[in-house]
Amino acid sequence: MYDCQTDNYTDFHAPAIKKVKPAAGLTGLLHARSLQPETHATLAHLAAHAAILGYTSRHKGTSLLIDNVSLDDALAINSRFASALVISCELRKTTPAR
Repeated sequence: MYDCQTDNYTDFHAPAIKKVKPAAGLTGLLHARSLQPETHATLAHLAAHAAILGYTSRHKGTSLLIDNVSLDDALAINSRFASALVISCELRKTTPAR
């Protein structure tokens, strides 16, 4: 800092900048349903695709549930499989927003 009265610089210490942890994105449960018998095989394709992405999935009758799916992956799954399956997703932020 510069002191104009004495014409010299003085040292000062600023508090260290805290690194802010990036906000966790939305994650949640994706539910894909097959309404017609000819689209039941698509659930197996979706389960394989989810496994490649690293998600665990479980079959429930003519439905498939995928746990902890991210928003980006949910949108990608929807665009890829929505023509054959009914897809719904409930996403939440892991920690509440301030």
